[in-house]
Amino acid sequence: ISDLVVQNSATNYAISFTYCNSFILENVVTYQNAATGFRFHVCTSFLLNSLKADSNGNYGFILIRQGSSQGLTCLNLISVSNAADGFRVESTSAAIFVGCYAGDPTNAAEGNGGDGFDCSGADTTSFVGCVSVYNTFYGFNVNASGFSFLGCTSNGNIGDSWNNNGLNNIIIGSSGNQNAATGGEFVIGTSALGGN
Repeated sequence: ISDLVVQNSATNYAISFTYCNSFILENVVTYQNAATGFRFHVCTSFLLNSLKADSNGNYGFILIRQGSSQGLTCLNLISVSNAADGFRVESTSAAIFVGCYAGDPTNAAEGNGGDGFDCSGADTTSFVGCVSVYNTFYGFNVNASGFSFLGCTSNGNIGDSWNNNGLNNIIIGSSGNQNAATGGEFVIGTSALGGN
């Protein structure tokens, strides 16, 4: 599916895929819908490319299912001005996010109303070159194990840049600064590591 705009939907999810396998979704926008922009639930082996969730009434993107969503590739996804988290990633495995944005680096008014990236219950999920800016809570909120972050950036969020409450998570070549929280740019469990 490609080249589609969904606007003013009153359903819980403007676009929802459940129990779907081996598909590509690209160049799709959800804009000013009543609830969540995109939801992917119990799907395997799929590619999401150049999608945008903008000004929706709940989450921008939800990717969820207790260890059953796998083989997921997300390229150049953008989540701005949504009422809750930009990206909510729960219980996924073998997933990779590349060049995804939660918030707009050029416009502070286009952050999301929750975390930029809210991550929990994952197994081997990776983020490469992802950016979280101007969101209401954490840039990256990690509450599970098995996540890795390479070359990611968190700036100008109201909460800390990185809140890591999981084990065996890896953060390499990533930065966090100019966030409003006093806990620190990198909060690991109950200790804070300041700076970038």
